[in-house]
Parts: sequence; C-alpha cells; structure tokens
Amino acid sequence: MARSSQQLPHLEVLGRAGPEARHRYPGKLVRNRMGELLALYKKRPPLAWLENRYDGLLYILSWYPWLRKRPVLILENRAHYALYLRRLGYKGKLLLHLHNHVLPAYSDAYLNKLADSLDAVLSCNEFLVTDLQTRQPDLYRKSWTIHNAADESLFFPRPHLKESDSVLFVGRLVPEKGVKELLEAVSLIHREKPGVQLRIAGTAGFGPSSSRTDYERQLHSFVEQNGLADKVQFLGHVNHDQELPLLLARSTLLCLPSTGPEAAPLTIIEAMHSGTLTVASNRGGTPLLLAGTGLTVEPDPQNLAQAILTGLSDASLRVRLEQAARSLAQTRYSWPAVIDRLARLLELV
Repeated sequence: MARSSQQLPHLEVLGRAGPEARHRYPGKLVRNRMGELLALYKKRPPLAWLENRYDGLLYILSWYPWLRKRPVLILENRAHYALYLRRLGYKGKLLLHLHNHVLPAYSDAYLNKLADSLDAVLSCNEFLVTDLQTRQPDLYRKSWTIHNAADESLFFPRPHLKESDSVLFVGRLVPEKGVKELLEAVSLIHREKPGVQLRIAGTAGFGPSSSRTDYERQLHSFVEQNGLADKVQFLGHVNHDQELPLLLARSTLLCLPSTGPEAAPLTIIEAMHSGTLTVASNRGGTPLLLAGTGLTVEPDPQNLAQAILTGLSDASLRVRLEQAARSLAQTRYSWPAVIDRLARLLELV
C-alpha cells in the first residue's frame, strides 16, 4: 500500500544555500560577522570567496542549533555537508541524495570518510553509484535507488492531440545536450521524409532569456543555412505545468540526444507518462531509465536520424514501446511508488 508524504518520518532536505534555497541565512548578521572575522586573517577576501572555499559551512553553522534536533537529514548532492555535520556532533541519520554523477571526482580517502559519515546513499539512477562497487563497497551497500517521478495529473496521454511526424526536444541549449547533432539529423531526415517538424523548447539557462549565446546563434544559423526555417521551431522557455504537458502529448516522439552522461532526465519520465516515444542518447543513466521502452543510440547525426525515422515510420513498434513505457512509468516513476520506497528506506536506516 502506497504511503503519502504525511506518513513519512520527519526529515529535512538540505540543498545549496542561496536566494532560492528553502533555508536562508538568518539575516545578514552571521554572514557579515563571519566575513569580518575571517578577513582579519585572510586579507579581507570577499564573502563570495569564503562561500566557495567553505561551500555550505556558513549555512550549516547558521542553522546547526535547529538542524541538530532533526532526526533525519537528506543532503541534496552535497556530500561534504555530511562531514561538517558529523564534526559538529550531529547524531541523527544522514542520507546523501545524488542526482548528478559526482562520485567519480572524489578520492578513495574521501569516499572512506563518507562511508563513516553517511547512513545511506540515495540516487535517482543506479548509474550514479556503480563506481562504488569497486571503490567503496561499504558505501555501495548503503545505496538505494529512489527514482524521479512525474505528476500524473499533468502528464498523461491525450490521443486526440497526437500529431504525426512531430519531434520535440526539451532542455537547455548547450553543447552537451546535443542540439546541434539533432539539427544535423533532421537535415538528413528531410531527404527521405521532408514533412518532419522539430520543436525545440528551452534556452541556454533554466528560465526565460532575452539574449542568445554563441551556441544558440550557431543553432539558428544552421537552420537558416540549411533551409530548415519552415521545419524547425524554437519555442524558447516553456511553462512546465501549462505548456509542456501539451507539447509532450502532441509530439510523435521526444528526442534527447545528450552527448554527455545524463542521470535520469525528468523530461523522459514525463514523456513516458504522456504516452510519447523517446529517442535518446545511450550515454549515462538513460538506458537504465528507459529499460528497453525507448530507442537509445549513439548521439551522432546518422544514428539519431535512423532512430527518429524508425520511431516515426514504424507505428506498431512505436505503440508497443509507448505502452510499455507508460506501464513502467506508472509502477516505477510515480509519486506513490517513490514515496513508498523512501518510507521503507527510512524504516531501515
């Protein structure tokens, strides 16, 4: 039986301190006083330098009188918070939640310290902790996969909206997302299937932008120079709750051709719930995420073009994969399933 978030033991989630953080520094007093004291010995470095050098330390110190009373803390991607907290004498449970591939950057000695400090390592994809099997088996034995999930009230099939020969990209317009490779693939596709339309949703950052980066200008120039202006639409930033669900439901397939390792792209999970086929890179955790319910290939133009053509042209294959993906999403990437697994983990640590 799935549990609601209200049934979970009391816990707090710690991320990076900043303007959007849930817990902010309590006023300017701590920040300014720490800066003044440290400046006496460091030739008055700017506070930004202090925050980079001692990432999160001021944050932890500021809130420690409150944090030490909490029985469980989840540390979002910030492994060093665990070392700070243990040195301060924190006695509760510490869970590191990973959603980026950061562990390979840590030394073996640092991983040993984490093994002594952490009660569990949570990751949104098994891919993120695979290295621990050989480098720090004790820490690997503490690892749990807690998947990402999508809001099923927003992302669900809308058959009456489904278009043919429509490809969607959602993500940041940066080189590692493979947008240039996707445009080159679309150029190849049009030699065989000229009616294919590509929509590109996103900007170089994580929100609206009024200017273009050099890379964005390269993308627009490629479209113009290759006669794709009437085939490729740049949508810019789209509203996640209002626009994205309809875009995913309308599209024949989603293509995420990242050239670097992704952990567990939420857009893929949302496409799975929406009944939309995914064509994606075979890098990182994406193949594990899809588990055979999408098409994964090397993210070069030729392989992407062939996979997209297959997904657009083979209706029986597309429907079979979409149904399998939606079934998997409902059982593995739904909030009831995620909350239930997290609750069982908290009962064991």
